[in-house]
Amino acid sequence: FRSITTKMIAFLCSLAEVYPFVLIIDDMQWADETLATALSQIMIEDFSFFLVLTCRFEELSEGSPTKSLMSLFQNPSSQVNFIIIETELLSVNLIMEFLQDTFLINNLSEEYNQLESLSHICLSVTRGNPFFVREFVQTLVLNQTFVFDKSYGGWKINILNSRKSIESIGVKSYVQSGLKSLGDSSLFYVQCASILGSAW
Repeated sequence: FRSITTKMIAFLCSLAEVYPFVLIIDDMQWADETLATALSQIMIEDFSFFLVLTCRFEELSEGSPTKSLMSLFQNPSSQVNFIIIETELLSVNLIMEFLQDTFLINNLSEEYNQLESLSHICLSVTRGNPFFVREFVQTLVLNQTFVFDKSYGGWKINILNSRKSIESIGVKSYVQSGLKSLGDSSLFYVQCASILGSAW
């Protein structure tokens, strides 16, 4: 990975000499030492670009590499043009709006009355993480909590029959289902990465 990082920095340096560009890095709350080191190296190279970072600050651990990196960027002597966009976890109301928009549920329908309860379950399972909310919604369709009724011409919510199974779903199951879908070679590399950590 370090070799790839070095080549990436060299590529960005050569690119910056010809074209102005914007480098966007999402989910900096998950950044490790390797990425932080790479970005620090880019700062040292002192070339012109605009850096956009997105981060959910409430998920940053105390010793997170992202915290020290952002301190470097915010130093008055830093030459890096950057912006940090704070992304927030989804609230119950936002999750409810998302479900309503996704499944085209009318405010006056019977299904709308069940959305709030379902949104609270969704929040308890995903903690409002947008990625896991999306995964959770896909799970709701697979376990037929949301079923498209052709005679009704829209989506029906079957929350009562599946509440127990919904509440047993968690982040762990999302990761496990994702790993099961990988091929043998991909799974091998994931296993190596999980053992080596940031050294990978």
